[in-house]
Amino acid sequence: MEKNKTLILCADDFGANPAANAAILALAQCGRLSAASCLVDGPTFGRDASLLHATQLQTGLHLNFTDDFGQPDSVMPINQLVLAAYLRRLKVSVVQTAVARQLDRFESLMGRAPDYIDGHLHVHQLPIIRDALLAEMTKRYGHMPTQPWLRNTRFRKAPGLPTALALKARTIQVLGSAKLVRLAAAKRFTTNTGFLGVYGFTGGESAYSKYMQAWLGAVQDGDVLMCHPECGDEARDAQRCAEYHVLSSYNFTAWLEANSIHLR
Repeated sequence: MEKNKTLILCADDFGANPAANAAILALAQCGRLSAASCLVDGPTFGRDASLLHATQLQTGLHLNFTDDFGQPDSVMPINQLVLAAYLRRLKVSVVQTAVARQLDRFESLMGRAPDYIDGHLHVHQLPIIRDALLAEMTKRYGHMPTQPWLRNTRFRKAPGLPTALALKARTIQVLGSAKLVRLAAAKRFTTNTGFLGVYGFTGGESAYSKYMQAWLGAVQDGDVLMCHPECGDEARDAQRCAEYHVLSSYNFTAWLEANSIHLR
């Protein structure tokens, strides 16, 4: 009999809009999620933070340097941010201030430290940003017996996925996974083992169901699988609604059981 594997199924973008919050809270209630990553400057984070706090989910900071919610931090499109980070053109003091402010807001509204930290569009692994993040984490949480962990974007190969999706996932990994893991380990912060859930946000329920079965078939103990569900009358993204329908389906629980996966 196959040994049970633990998987962290993480829904990103809590706080981005009412539909994302509604989907995450509904999936949490029926035990279909492990974690929720929070855009602390999003328009609905403050409104629903207490509802999220009342769930059993791990909750994390979804560090943001790309989306403008009217926050004081400067943001830029992801392609420009990646280039600026690797060319060392990001102003260190500005990045440090943004990291500290977002952690302050999370702690203020959730009443505690985050269980983990990741990045919107995976910005947490980029040069300068990762250094500022690890320094701030060490200052705030280095003394704690249970410290926040960091999302590692290390590609987990899933047979049956289209080549284009595997290439996209590998590209995300190359942008900073290995270095982030090394730096985190040096400061005694843990990371997940592998990463799944990267796709092109197209294809409806049919495609997402196929991808999900491939991802679950590839899961190793301690992996993270990200998702981006939305639901309700205010939902505007059909593909994110498709994710919600798949995750809330009976089939999803059957796939977990078939692969001996336990959500944690």
